[in-house]
Amino acid sequence: MPISKEDLGFIKEQLGRDPRGVVEVVVVSRNKKPLVIKTDPVIDDEVFPTLYYLVNKPLIEKVSRLESQGYLTKMQEKVDNDNDFKEELLTAQNKYIDERNSLVENKKLSENQKTALGTGIGGVKDLSRIKCLHCHLAYYLATGKGPAGEQVYNKVLPFIKKFSYY
Repeated sequence: MPISKEDLGFIKEQLGRDPRGVVEVVVVSRNKKPLVIKTDPVIDDEVFPTLYYLVNKPLIEKVSRLESQGYLTKMQEKVDNDNDFKEELLTAQNKYIDERNSLVENKKLSENQKTALGTGIGGVKDLSRIKCLHCHLAYYLATGKGPAGEQVYNKVLPFIKKFSYY
C-alpha cells in the first residue's frame, strides 16, 4: 500500500529517526498503523540488507527481549539439528534474495553491490545462519514465508493479540 505522510511520521516516531528508502507499508495493525515496511534494496548507492523492516516499537522491543534471552541461539540450534527446518530456511533465504534482486534488475550496480545483494535475511552471508529475529519476523509477516520468522511469530503472537497489533 502506498506510503502516506502520516505513515512516515508514525514510522519516524517508532524508530526515533527518519526512515530511509521506504517503498511501501506492507503490513498494518488493526488500527491501520504500519507494522512492516518494505525498503529499497539500494539507498544512496549503498546496499541496504533489510528488505522488510519492523516499525512498531513495542513489537521491536519484544523481539529484542527474545534475542537477549537466547532465542536466536535456540533458533540456530534448530537449524543445525533439524534438516527439514534448515531446508525451509534455505528456501526462504533464496526467495528473499530473489525478491530483493528483482527490485534492482534495471539498475546499474557495482560488483560489490551485486555481492552484497547476494546476502540473505538481515544481510547474512551464510544462508544457513540466522542473524536477526526482527528481520525474520518482518519477512514472515510480509510474506507468510520463513520458518524462523514463523517460530518468532508464534512466540510473540500472544503479545501481538493482547495489544491488537496484527
